[in-house]
Amino acid sequence: MLSRVQPDGSRLAARLRRLLSDKSVLQYGTYCTRATAERATHDARLLVDALDQRGL
Repeated sequence: MLSRVQPDGSRLAARLRRLLSDKSVLQYGTYCTRATAERATHDARLLVDALDQRGL
């Protein structure tokens, strides 16, 4: 559903998919590189900002 949001829905959906695929590593504290943590933080911030911009 997110991929259908205009504008940028497909990019937001890709970020969400990446966050969900890294969820176990990030949530349960197995080995996580700094780059993975920074990418996840960046993706999450962009998703939250997109929601704020749309008043959700």
